[in-house]
This record gives sequence, C-alpha cells and structure tokens, in this order.
Amino acid sequence: MVNPADIKFSEDDKNLFQVDDPRLRADALRHSVLPRLHVVMNESIATIKRIYDIDVLEDSKVGYHPQFRTKRDNELKFLYESAGVALVGKGVLGKWIGVHRRDNKPVQVLPYRYGFEIYDEGL
Repeated sequence: MVNPADIKFSEDDKNLFQVDDPRLRADALRHSVLPRLHVVMNESIATIKRIYDIDVLEDSKVGYHPQFRTKRDNELKFLYESAGVALVGKGVLGKWIGVHRRDNKPVQVLPYRYGFEIYDEGL
C-alpha cells in the first residue's frame, strides 16, 4: 500500500505535457500520474469519512481524466493539458439526493466536483 505522504510529482511529470503525440501523452498521463492521484483521492475520501462520518461514495462517484476508449474508429487528436481525479455528484433524473445529517434532518446538496488536477504548472 502506498502512503499518500510519499506521493511526489516531479519535473518528469511536468514534461509529460510536452509530448506532441496525443495518444502517447494520454497514455503516459493515465499510467504515470493518475495512479498517484487516485491514492491521494482515496486518502481524501477516508478523511471525509473520519471527520464527517458519511460515506461520500453513496451519493458520489470518482471521475478521472484522461479516460478514453482504448479501441477507436479514429486516432485520438486531443492533447490533454491536464490530468485529474475528482469526487463528483452522481447524476440522476429529477432531484439530486444529498447526504443525510446525523440528526436525520433533510439536507439539500447541489452536485459538486472536489478533486485534484495536475497541469504542466503543477498540482
């Protein structure tokens, strides 16, 4: 298991954003940067659970990018300028149901995005 305190981002990570080939850049970000960002997000989710005593994944999901089809009809043309992992509200039809307070009073929570994003300038 990786300790979040040991997660480091370096000049090598910054240089991934200089790769000119879209597919190579996306793959490099997905396989190099995203696993470390996932560790940081998992630690954040555990901290939310510990502090607020709620399961954020009950009403949320983890989204990340780059995320793209591995089998494509056309070549990938988009040069990703960032990579990120975020906790986002689940999309549902009608009213979005939020978290419940400990005292069971109703709470209305708007969809949100809480995450970590890395660019060539840094995290």
